[in-house]
Amino acid sequence: MDERLGRIAAKLAAAAARWAQYQDAFGVGEHRFRVRAPLGESVVAEFEERHGVRLPEEFRSFLTVIGDGGGGPGYAMPSLADACGRRCEVGHLTTPCPYLPGPRYPNGWAEAHEGPLLGGTLKVADHGCSLETRLIVTGAARGRLFNLDVDGVGPYVVEDPDFLAWYERWLDEVVEGCNVGWFGEKLPGGEQELVAILEGDPSPERRARAAGSIAALPRFGAATRAALVRAARQDQDPRVRAELLAPYRSKRLDVRPVTADQVAAYARSESVRNTVAALEALQTIDQVTVADLLSGLDASDPAVRRVAVDLHFWVRSDAAARHSVAARLERLLDDPDRGIRSAAAAAARHYLAFGDLRPALERRRLIETDRWVRWHIDNALRREPG
Repeated sequence: MDERLGRIAAKLAAAAARWAQYQDAFGVGEHRFRVRAPLGESVVAEFEERHGVRLPEEFRSFLTVIGDGGGGPGYAMPSLADACGRRCEVGHLTTPCPYLPGPRYPNGWAEAHEGPLLGGTLKVADHGCSLETRLIVTGAARGRLFNLDVDGVGPYVVEDPDFLAWYERWLDEVVEGCNVGWFGEKLPGGEQELVAILEGDPSPERRARAAGSIAALPRFGAATRAALVRAARQDQDPRVRAELLAPYRSKRLDVRPVTADQVAAYARSESVRNTVAALEALQTIDQVTVADLLSGLDASDPAVRRVAVDLHFWVRSDAAARHSVAARLERLLDDPDRGIRSAAAAAARHYLAFGDLRPALERRRLIETDRWVRWHIDNALRREPG
């Protein structure tokens, strides 16, 4: 038996006995660390036989030794019977899940992968609204977990290596007083580990996540404060600088390391302007302008064009600016990248009163072969101008 099971059982019992101490932690007031009775081996085996899979061993042992869901990250973990939800048809769990560890998958994630939506996965935590955590049962990352917003933000495979590591970290971080909302978004590790990532990791996405992870700690010392200020002023990626405004806004830092205007100025500087990093940083600090949007839509890099299309919601624009956006969306309906065509068609429904988008959509509908692009075109054409 995995020795972690004994540690988890002891930590869970101790937390349940003192649940009122932790009731401010996200979800604890709902479940109070209470788990359902464990499942018998025969019940789990019958589920596996019915769906043609073997559950990851760490999750399987949790079900048979600790409990069938209940107290855990989010509002509570569903039972095994409910974890598949309405999607749990024959073949759902045998479909390989394509998601791998690394940066968060971008918008358009669902359209980019054929097959059943979220195939090969089980829902193991509900964080409210459309936020959830899922366990990969089948696929290259079998046994790993990922967070996603079903209605928007794409999957992010959390860094915990398996279900038991994820669950035990949640217990530890609740007791420590960390922010455990949408658990798993914070990187594993304490103050020193997170500062090392912030200052030395080659991945800007991971450095930015380290910045947000430090902000989730219950406390941190002077050396960490100095590291946050250095990164906010010196990191070469504007997304990291933008993320480091959060500790100040949440009053975790008593000195403002950098202003939003300074981050915006850096994002528009010659060395980084009109890149994915620059646009995402401007979005984080809510400073995307019409000029930023139009420049992104005109970019030669398809990745920049793809991000820019999604930023139209973030821009406060007048009628003249909306005409300019509509003209660019019309051109992007013929973009070689199917993801950009799909995003442009989805955005077009908001601009039918500006420019000649309706005839452009109807023309594209006649020649388009991608089912998602056609779906967005049909959806846009059903919307009345106004």
